[in-house]
Amino acid sequence: VGSELDLAGALRDIGDPDLLVTMASMMVSEWEGHQTRVASAVESKSAHELRMHAHTLKSLLAMFHAEGARRKAMELEQAALSVENVDWSACSQMFNGLVSEMDKVRPALANYVATRTIL
Repeated sequence: VGSELDLAGALRDIGDPDLLVTMASMMVSEWEGHQTRVASAVESKSAHELRMHAHTLKSLLAMFHAEGARRKAMELEQAALSVENVDWSACSQMFNGLVSEMDKVRPALANYVATRTIL
């Protein structure tokens, strides 16, 4: 799982193990909410909502050095930049890619919250 998530790097950036556990715990508990907000923005074809929620998710994933998932969130954010010209079917596929990448990250993040051990 190491390539999807770099918790050692995240800990170096944040500098406080307790804070990293707190942030990881919040991320795990809000996981579905983040995905649901992005999904509903794609379904409702709201470029503004998609940009905002994808940006939030991109920033959170970056904090945990979840590079693959961060890139997928960034692609979605960028896809929604030209409001009049969004390819919504491409966004739907990008969202599936984001979920797939996030699914690779979640077990390691949840394990870190449970054990405070970086594998």
